[in-house]
Amino acid sequence: MSWTDRKSLEQIKKLRDEYNIKLFVETGTFRGINAAVHANNFETVMTCEVNPEYYWQSKQKVFPYVNVFVSLESSPAFLHRIKPLIQSTTTFIYLDAHFYDPSLPIADRWNIMKELEVLQNTPCVIAIHDFDCGGMGHLTYDGQPLNFEFVRDALHKVYPSFHYYVNTRETSETTTKEMIQNGEVPNLVLDDGTKDSIDFTWRSEMQCYRGILYCTPTELDLNKFELFKLEA
Repeated sequence: MSWTDRKSLEQIKKLRDEYNIKLFVETGTFRGINAAVHANNFETVMTCEVNPEYYWQSKQKVFPYVNVFVSLESSPAFLHRIKPLIQSTTTFIYLDAHFYDPSLPIADRWNIMKELEVLQNTPCVIAIHDFDCGGMGHLTYDGQPLNFEFVRDALHKVYPSFHYYVNTRETSETTTKEMIQNGEVPNLVLDDGTKDSIDFTWRSEMQCYRGILYCTPTELDLNKFELFKLEA
């Protein structure tokens, strides 16, 4: 959910402008709040949700935005279906469908690995939410954190010339209810779903400040972006 960090929204808009991106693709719609916010930032938003309950909640949330399209399907299937579109235009891909199935073989448990496999040979801009970049909240399953060592080879198969950047605690700003009430985040309404998400975010320091990995096809000017570059 990039909307819970106002600084990440700024970085995404800067990347949009840097690469003249019109299409925002999201996996893991949840309640549709993030998609609604980015309806204001991109010409087209395409997002998917595998849970029917959240799918219908998100459909209601994005109903006012004619440029947002929500699909009820798994994220690998969704990305496979729209891959020709992604390959035809520079796309911002926001990966946040981090469900985990411990009943599967270890190699198949991380959903993001299936997503990246689908995206092989697809130049684009990718952001991976809940990423372990040191001092920030991230996911860990079976003792394996969602870190650069874990996804590096898969990302190299998506685009071998990626440059990698992460956010930092110092360059994060957690969205508050007051910010929403003051209209500081366009398209963000302080309804019950948004309140629940903010209350969840503010439960702990690690929930407030979530790591994000940004993958870009060219090197960025760090005088323009509040990001830290990783050595690939």
